[in-house]
Amino acid sequence: MKSGMKGLVVLGGLGFVAYEAKKVLDREGRKTEDDFEAVVLQNVAAYLKSLGSVAPSERLFDALKLLVDGGRVEQEVRNILRLEMEVEKESATLCDAIIRIAREEGGEVLRGELRMSRVPWDKLPQNMRSEFIRSGERRLTYLMYERTRSAAD
Repeated sequence: MKSGMKGLVVLGGLGFVAYEAKKVLDREGRKTEDDFEAVVLQNVAAYLKSLGSVAPSERLFDALKLLVDGGRVEQEVRNILRLEMEVEKESATLCDAIIRIAREEGGEVLRGELRMSRVPWDKLPQNMRSEFIRSGERRLTYLMYERTRSAAD
């Protein structure tokens, strides 16, 4: 099973923090996978910061990027067990995304969700748009990262 945004694995078809992705995406003005990934990871970093992470947001973002791109686990994100994203096509031009985060804290598994609403269809990475078209599904779930036993050691 691959992790990361470029090698997304389709899985099938709590806390809550709402984020409006459209403003962040429009400000960047580009339509690449890295832009969408950056928005997702910025939102996850802000969520972790809101939970009391002492790491600076920029450092959290960098550590999350390493995590999803290659599974490298930095100290700032060592407690993350799983990151997954569900994208639902709301209309021909808009999607919603839910990022689910499972993390370990004090021996317990804690779960949270981030919602990115009204994401423009053309801001999604090409591989996601292609999968929606190919599958005909309205909702797809992608695994961004899952801790393996060796990563926990």
